[in-house]
Amino acid sequence: MHFVLINFLVAFGFIFFTSFLSAIINYDIYTALENNKTTLERLKMWGLMMTLVPFVEELAFRLLLQKSKLNYIVSISLILLFIFTILSDPSDYLPFINELPFKFIGYIPILLLLLLLSYLSYTYLFKDIYISVSVKKLLYATSILFAILHFSNYKNIELIHIILFPLLIAHHFIFGVFAGYLRLKLGFKWAVYFHALTNVIAVFFMAIKHFSELYISN
Repeated sequence: MHFVLINFLVAFGFIFFTSFLSAIINYDIYTALENNKTTLERLKMWGLMMTLVPFVEELAFRLLLQKSKLNYIVSISLILLFIFTILSDPSDYLPFINELPFKFIGYIPILLLLLLLSYLSYTYLFKDIYISVSVKKLLYATSILFAILHFSNYKNIELIHIILFPLLIAHHFIFGVFAGYLRLKLGFKWAVYFHALTNVIAVFFMAIKHFSELYISN
């Protein structure tokens, strides 16, 4: 347990430093999340970031590290859903989504379809590959994918962001590796706790930025 604590502090320190550096390079990193939102809408979003988001993202990227058919299906379907929502806004062709209290509720029909596709992919295509691949390779692969998908947080991409791409996603990769380590060594819930803690810190800085701007404008 002492070894886990030391690794936790080292990983968390690195994640905090690289996150701060990313914010300096691109001050508006979370502009896409916060643009045109009222304070109430931001509070709702921040609440999700500290509760539901860590749980769902850990289901997607860390659940399948403990190999089973069910874990594969759940993780792959959620990863596909993340990719789908990054590439396309479902509300463009499912307008009722915007009327829901929480937009993600409208994604349930899409998720059910992706669950079916993931089941078929496991049964007929990737079962043997998934079973035979080492957990270490799977951990690194999911951590890389986790980091790359989070690059979508950046908007107004310029040349400097392309050049510094490895640095800008480094903290997400290190985060993914350590969250996977916690998932394997201590259990799934500890990865969720770690994820929630890092998001609490992110929300803290986002809240400071928002309320300081409100104070200055008033």
